[in-house]
Amino acid sequence: MKSVTSLPILIFCLLVFSTAQGQSLRSYERAGDDAFKKKDYGAAVQHYATVLKRDDDNLSVLWKYGECARLFFAYGEAEKSFKKIAASKRYLKDYPLLHYRLGEIKKGQGDYATAIEFFEQFLKEKPAKAEPAYFEKALGEIDVCRAAQEMIAESQRVEVKNLGKAINSPYSDFAPVVVGDTLFFSSYRFDKKNDRSKPKAKITKVMISSKGGRAREPGRGFPTADTAHIAHTAFSPDGHYVVFSVCKNINAYDIRCELWLTVVDRRNRWLPPVRLPEPINMPGYTTTQPSIGYDSYYQGPVLWFASDRPGGRGKMDLWYVPLDTVFFCPCALPLPGKKITRLPRFETPINADEVNTPENEGMPFFFAPTKRLYFSSEGWPGLGGWDIFSVKKDSTLFGRPENAGPGLNSSYNDTYFYLKADGQNGYLSSNRPGSLYLDEMNKACCNDLWSFKLPRSVNVDKQEKDTIPTLSAKAPPTQVESPTPTPSLPEPPELQDFVGLPLYFDNDEPDKRTRRTTTQKTYEETVQSYLARQRE
Repeated sequence: MKSVTSLPILIFCLLVFSTAQGQSLRSYERAGDDAFKKKDYGAAVQHYATVLKRDDDNLSVLWKYGECARLFFAYGEAEKSFKKIAASKRYLKDYPLLHYRLGEIKKGQGDYATAIEFFEQFLKEKPAKAEPAYFEKALGEIDVCRAAQEMIAESQRVEVKNLGKAINSPYSDFAPVVVGDTLFFSSYRFDKKNDRSKPKAKITKVMISSKGGRAREPGRGFPTADTAHIAHTAFSPDGHYVVFSVCKNINAYDIRCELWLTVVDRRNRWLPPVRLPEPINMPGYTTTQPSIGYDSYYQGPVLWFASDRPGGRGKMDLWYVPLDTVFFCPCALPLPGKKITRLPRFETPINADEVNTPENEGMPFFFAPTKRLYFSSEGWPGLGGWDIFSVKKDSTLFGRPENAGPGLNSSYNDTYFYLKADGQNGYLSSNRPGSLYLDEMNKACCNDLWSFKLPRSVNVDKQEKDTIPTLSAKAPPTQVESPTPTPSLPEPPELQDFVGLPLYFDNDEPDKRTRRTTTQKTYEETVQSYLARQRE
């Protein structure tokens, strides 16, 4: 009698457990959906994976898991998920883009032949529920894959080397810039202060490596924040003026950035930073990834950056603006201990129209000796993901961008090209295989810094004599030292160009009617006198 009574209780308990388990799975799926909408693909993948551990035949969750894994660059996981859906008979009706997505995945892995097969299968099937635009895209992807095969067969591969654990972290490391013997870069490895989420949210800070040593923060005085991202150091040719990005999260993956300025004064101390005014920053839009290079056409430094502001060709575009040489000059540095009391004058930024596409362009770097702009793009045909391109600049005109080729580029994301003054050695940032990662799922989530050396046959342009070389100042571990003077530009062979420079002081300065080699006047007094005569 006791066993008969226990049977209904057991059935009731099993029903309750089954219902609770179902509710638990739905809650994980909803959490995944919420993360998916916020573009937090890493979190979404984890939530969907929990559901699939208990219900591995759930096609809807398999599709969402595969999509998030693909967008998180976890191509292996995405491929397994989509191939499981392909084994069912419902994929054409419920998941018409299945073979198109598999084509994208194989292209992302650098398997261009298999990618072409999947794209061709998608075109052959012509799923009724697929948007017509995808058929045009598939034809375009086939052309890109074939072009990539030809590029790999014909090009000389550039060898790259991961900088290793002394520099890189399992999180993203990017935006390399060399100042003397010091490497500056940005790293997304720092915990956000007072953040209670699990895992803790990360923020970006600038780091340095002196003489190839272990990476660390620059030290006291350099701009930093505990709740915002500080990244992308762009040094002026003289090494005293530094433009950088300050970014804040809009959601888990989208951020909005502005450009700020700091100055290294005559005593090698960082001055408090200031936000750059309009038209450099534009409210409601992102302005980021600054780079400064000397441009002989403008006879001075030019600021390059990426922005999604109106007036461009698509998403993120490349823009540039000549800098005010009166402000961005070592002669105009604030006196020791003084703050930046006035901001420079900026012209309206110019859209690099011939370089931009309807897709994303970014990470500009202008190499003055060859007058060549390097950048990364999702819009120009490449090997997959973001590719590095270069283009010759002649006055305000640009040629056609050229793909940097295998080695510098891979089927993954290849960004932040930086070339040293010697024209052969440099750095880039990439999430290609060989980068550090936290676990198997995050294997391709994050970028590492890589070094490269260009063979002379790959070095596309002979360096020209009418340009100022890139910054070669020596940088101590915590602060930037004043650079050695940059050589003057050779004068063009025109008579009017030999007219003397305008000088704003008398011949008997600083003291009149004396042959003394020293003076009691302070530097500030002489500068004020000079500026007063200049205004006259």
